[in-house]
Amino acid sequence: MKSLKISLVLIFLSVLNFSLAQNWSISHVDKIGDYSVELRIDARGDDIHIIAKGSFNKLSYFFSGNNGKTWTKTDMGTITHRTFEVGEISSLIDQNGVYHIAYFSQYNDIIHATKQSNSGWSRDTMLVNNRTYDDSWHRIFLEIDSKNKLHAFFKDHQVLQYFYYDDSIWTKRDVNFSHSSVYQEFTFDLDNFNTAHVVCSNYDGQLLHYSSNDLGLSWNFELIGNMNAERQIAMKTDSKGNPHIVYAQEEDLFRGKTELEIYTYLRKRSDGTWEKIVLDKQNRSIEQANDFRSLYHRFPAIDIDKKDGAHIAYFPGENSDFDYPIGDTIVYAFVAANKSQPIYKGVPCKKEFYPGVCIRVMNNNIYYGYIGSSDGVTDQMGIELAMKPFILEDEDTLQREDEIQAEVFIENQSFILDLWDSGEEDGDVLTILVNGVVFKEGFKLLNEHQQIPIELEGGKTYVLSVVAVSEGLYPPCTAVVVIKDGTNENLVTITSDTEKNGAIRLVIK
Repeated sequence: MKSLKISLVLIFLSVLNFSLAQNWSISHVDKIGDYSVELRIDARGDDIHIIAKGSFNKLSYFFSGNNGKTWTKTDMGTITHRTFEVGEISSLIDQNGVYHIAYFSQYNDIIHATKQSNSGWSRDTMLVNNRTYDDSWHRIFLEIDSKNKLHAFFKDHQVLQYFYYDDSIWTKRDVNFSHSSVYQEFTFDLDNFNTAHVVCSNYDGQLLHYSSNDLGLSWNFELIGNMNAERQIAMKTDSKGNPHIVYAQEEDLFRGKTELEIYTYLRKRSDGTWEKIVLDKQNRSIEQANDFRSLYHRFPAIDIDKKDGAHIAYFPGENSDFDYPIGDTIVYAFVAANKSQPIYKGVPCKKEFYPGVCIRVMNNNIYYGYIGSSDGVTDQMGIELAMKPFILEDEDTLQREDEIQAEVFIENQSFILDLWDSGEEDGDVLTILVNGVVFKEGFKLLNEHQQIPIELEGGKTYVLSVVAVSEGLYPPCTAVVVIKDGTNENLVTITSDTEKNGAIRLVIK
């Protein structure tokens, strides 16, 4: 077994009720209907494709040709589906711009459908129903290789099959892994070298990694370790062919434990070792520990950018030490390739009981799809797409050390930050963090006063960090900040540079 490098990242985040929407462009795709469980996103240029699976056996396709400004909807028909099962649809855009989806028909056949620009859908059958009963454990994964050939991996309970598409024909190959066990969940990806990767968990809570470079004919095996892994697993490979995994811990193993990990991120290094980074951790009372129903996990998602940074999406667990309120926030975490410290950025969402999220890094943008409502209006629940540019400066600027330069006591939970450049306006650009969570990104400092409202939970202490994205013409970056809480006004001058962040300790009454 390869050695496992443990990197426990324990960041304790407090409830942050400021407007995180300012960092994301939110597109309301459609109101909620019968497509409320799972979605997949693909984008090329201004074209965005979303395929969504419904709780009433419906498949819906949404298309925007103007980067999410407007959407059209197409009913794709009835599918085989069990409520709240995730992994039953897959999609991609090939090198010629053709959009592909794979899904299970109402008769349990696996259907491959394609759509070219300004044309209708064409369909072919990958696999005729090979099971005589509905199985809530089946999964389909669709990937494309460097030669623009389609590959797919199919799971139906313990039946595993590998498909590849050549000369308009699907070829199927049964998969029999050498280290057999009763598997619980699978995820599949194809790397840049056309090697297929499968990561799965078994009922012993172990994570196993299989790889094949001969179209699934033979498989190399690697035991990652006993990770107490749940069914909720996602995996993508990086530019070097190394897997990156995010998973939830097994609920049943939580019973009686008062300290536990909830979501964990694993990545394989070039030296063959695995690095483990805890994304979400929880401490609970004995009463909570003996009632594992106090926890509920949704399915996480992951994508890898061209610099091998990991972009991770998940719903937080109840009673999380990270203190994201259930129903208020879904989490976006970024881990740079050369760092072990996640950067957390929340996406505002009033969500209901839907398990699936999707995150994709394409077109130099981050696309985060979910079922919920950013305005908190229940009857506006539906498919939403949060978008933002991917700025590579995250890798360096957002993980500098903080230097506490002032401490301010605040009387009210709601207050205002009044910021300006007191010297010559020279192009200073800031990013503001609160307890490590990005609050305001790419903020240009002006001589003109700019006011930012903020609300934090009372009875707690926070660190407000001012990150110098650009020091302007005259380093360092110096900002005057007046904190107005309705009772007092506290003026602080903060200095940040490329080595450290100027920071204010905020003590909320």
